[in-house]
Amino acid sequence: DAVVAMDSLIHYEPETAIDSLARLAARTERQIVFTFAPWSPALGLMHRAGKLFPRGDKSPAIVPVRPERIAMGIDDRLQSSGWRPGATRRISSGFYTSQLMGVSRS
Repeated sequence: DAVVAMDSLIHYEPETAIDSLARLAARTERQIVFTFAPWSPALGLMHRAGKLFPRGDKSPAIVPVRPERIAMGIDDRLQSSGWRPGATRRISSGFYTSQLMGVSRS
């Protein structure tokens, strides 16, 4: 079986997203495909600037994450149970940008 999580993890810090993937992996046989908000200089700047205001909730609701950070987390947390990060691809259409990544059990 497989799990598809499109734009479900974009609101989580990397550690929390990896925890969620680990919980999904425990109940999944073959593959997990998911998206997250890829870090970019512009998104990183907007996110940091939003946190400077008196109310910290002014930053974008999405959390920018470097793809390498997610791949390393998958290696650290899921490698022992046979999961490996697979292909990753940036998806962009107009203003929308997301990072697609797959993990599969070997």
